[in-house]
Amino acid sequence: PPHKSTSPSFRRQRQLCKGTDRAHWVAEKIHLAIAKNQHSTKSLTVTVSIGLTVSSPDVQVDDIMKNADMALYEAKKMGRNQTVIA
Repeated sequence: PPHKSTSPSFRRQRQLCKGTDRAHWVAEKIHLAIAKNQHSTKSLTVTVSIGLTVSSPDVQVDDIMKNADMALYEAKKMGRNQTVIA
């Protein structure tokens, strides 16, 4: 039979995508807020690198942290003001 779009695995995947989209949206808001709050009187430039991951109830906390940490280091490797989702 064809794959039903209402299957539990499809719904879970759709929820993960929604979570990723929302997390990326929040990260972009953080980037914009930091850029907006730069003071022209100072020569200091502040940027942020963000590493995100998507989780589910069956993933261990240590694995979640490891994935987010790897995403953060990848964002730093890519340059300033980057967001990476693992």
